Amino acid sequence: MSGGMFADPPAVEALAHALEEHGDKKLAESYLNCGHEGLKSGARAWGSRHGFEITGYGGTRKFSWGAWR
Repeated sequence: MSGGMFADPPAVEALAHALEEHGDKKLAESYLNCGHEGLKSGARAWGSRHGFEITGYGGTRKFSWGAWR
């Protein structure tokens, strides 16, 4: 895969679990902007369940999936 989009499934599962168990708006926003479709989808679902309306995203990335590889 290219573009830093390589994803280790157990790592993605652990990150999704962390959002569900301990997440907050800041973590969800980071997931929305990290470049990983699975985390982005999970963050949108989390936001919906917690009363946030997500009207758009794609702002500045604080970090990018696979950036350290």
